[in-house]
Amino acid sequence: MIYTPGEAPNHICLLDRVDKVLFCGDILVHGSVWTHLEGGSMIDLISSYRRLMTYYDYFEYLMPSHNEPYLGKKLLPESLEGSEKVFNGQAKYHEITDPWGRQLRQYIFKNFDILTLAKDDN
Repeated sequence: MIYTPGEAPNHICLLDRVDKVLFCGDILVHGSVWTHLEGGSMIDLISSYRRLMTYYDYFEYLMPSHNEPYLGKKLLPESLEGSEKVFNGQAKYHEITDPWGRQLRQYIFKNFDILTLAKDDN
């Protein structure tokens, strides 16, 4: 079990070293990574991606919780790079409103996007 907050404060990933699969839940997906809900944090997300990079040689595939069931591991360094650009103000965003009326910033990258609150990216 690897503690990986960012989208939620209690998020974890599970590493299967035998089959070389990282069960990554919601923080590595082809789709939106949410940091805008209560307990979400860009700082924690970046720390979690960095922590997962220390295990990078132990897995070949990612098993996210939704969208696509099996992804290549290169999504991890891409996600780390993208989240660092968001945090450092180097990424462009679109202002959107979600179905519940929350004002968000959507940072779109090639294989994923990151959603943050419009008022606070940290």
